[in-house]
Amino acid sequence: MKNNYLYFLFLVLLSSCASLKDKEETKNLAIMTYNVKISGDSGLKHWSNRKDHVVKQMKEKEVDVYILQEPLKHQIDYIQSKFNNFSVIGEPRTSDKYLRTRNAIFFDNNKFKVKENKTFWVSETPLVESIGWDAYGARIVTYALLENRVTKDKFYVFNVHLDSKGAKSKIKGVQLIDEWVKKVNTHNYPVIIGGDFNSKESSEPIVWFRDYYSDAKTTSITVPKGPLGTFNYFNNRTENHKYRLDYIFVNENVKVNSYEVLQDKYGEMYPSDHYPVFVELTLL
Repeated sequence: MKNNYLYFLFLVLLSSCASLKDKEETKNLAIMTYNVKISGDSGLKHWSNRKDHVVKQMKEKEVDVYILQEPLKHQIDYIQSKFNNFSVIGEPRTSDKYLRTRNAIFFDNNKFKVKENKTFWVSETPLVESIGWDAYGARIVTYALLENRVTKDKFYVFNVHLDSKGAKSKIKGVQLIDEWVKKVNTHNYPVIIGGDFNSKESSEPIVWFRDYYSDAKTTSITVPKGPLGTFNYFNNRTENHKYRLDYIFVNENVKVNSYEVLQDKYGEMYPSDHYPVFVELTLL
């Protein structure tokens, strides 16, 4: 009888450990930000010659949530067709049919469901299509509140694409993002903010933003991997790819386990003029 009791107790403890491990696993999250570049270039840079390489690069890692910048709808449709059970959200940044790019958030629909999402413009009037401050063109931020289907844990993902030229619009842009995070995250959920900030590491917007959010590269508990920069010009001169324009930031409720800039090349060039940035996180 005593042996039976001990055996039963062992099974209970084993089951509890397994449940705890499963719960811990659901706290882990893999994110990739990737500017896949708008369709429209000619030659090898044409989307038809790049699309399979973009997808292959995206699939090099097991990713729960992708945040993509610049895709048009036909690019989004193609990418989504290559991923099972992935859903997408994101609205066009402009009504111009040639510039209807999106900040697309792809997420594993088996793991997560959307509780809230919105796209706003980086401008003085964020709720209507507009060009902000000294920006060259309209820029947007798309965010989503995702809920884990098993644990019901929630977290925010913000997908950012700032202007490539306007200095004022960049600093105002990161300040606007911070305002929106504070406005919507009233329950203090984990927050991941990533994308193409079009700003170097030493620039005012990045320096300012680091006072409020942790840079995944500098706070990773393991040594970051990959090249220093994330903008590659579509060529092979990796030693000159020193400009880091793509970032992932997190709030205090997220631990960064790893950070990597992927630089695999397929054929004669890279799939995009940006490298993807991949991080592994734990939601606290």
